[in-house]
Amino acid sequence: MLGFTQNITEIRKAEEDRRLLEEDLARAKKMEALGLLAGGVAHDLNNILSGLVTYPELLLMQIPHDSKLRRPLEIIRASGERAAAVVSDLISITRSISLRRQIEDINQILQEYQTSPEQLDIERRHPSVNFDIHIYQGPLYILCSSVHVKKVVMNLLTNAFEAITGSGKVIVATQHCILEKPLKGYGEIPVGEYAVLSISDDGSGISPSDLECIFDPFYTKKYGQKRHRIGSDGCWNTMQEHRGYINVVSGADGTTFYLYFPLCQEVPESCAAKKFR
Repeated sequence: MLGFTQNITEIRKAEEDRRLLEEDLARAKKMEALGLLAGGVAHDLNNILSGLVTYPELLLMQIPHDSKLRRPLEIIRASGERAAAVVSDLISITRSISLRRQIEDINQILQEYQTSPEQLDIERRHPSVNFDIHIYQGPLYILCSSVHVKKVVMNLLTNAFEAITGSGKVIVATQHCILEKPLKGYGEIPVGEYAVLSISDDGSGISPSDLECIFDPFYTKKYGQKRHRIGSDGCWNTMQEHRGYINVVSGADGTTFYLYFPLCQEVPESCAAKKFR
């Protein structure tokens, strides 16, 4: 009887493992299909927008400053530039761009971002939201492009602040994590040693249906009466480029994004020396 029970348990575990693997495979195929679709759209739009941006600029150079046509042409040019920026985002999402990476302390990256104009602007637009950073006590070295890591932090912090109606709190933290067994996140996170960056808010949370689509290109979510672009598609691609992983935990009491960066095992002396400066 004991052997029979063990066999049933093993069968159920195998079925669950297969189900999770099939979910991961389906998600990967969906992301690949969306990437191909977005890439095709971006290529076509790029050709169309070249004239929309260039010709208004040429016309503005030829008409008088007091012409009644100047304002409409400026509006056309600005609209074209905004559309071009969207296309640029699409291209960055669909292309596998080789990032220039070097060994950096993720704590240092986060502290630099904290005083950036982008973060100060986010805080200015949300004065009733408290913002706090909890830094791990020691350095956490990762191989990364600090510019792209900061952009991921900016996108997720923007979402966190916008998820809060009225007063609330947003917390960013770093920690050292050793996974001794795989962790089921948004895809399986394998065994290993990681520098983990987490961004938490006590906002309204993300519904299960939204969680399924949150990393799709240009996915939007409604906060209050407006829809906002989540910007998590770029986060997903950046983490893929860094061979990292994402986990998202959300409920009625808020949302936390966990970014798992592989920890560097060998740190050059030049990086280690920064700790003592």
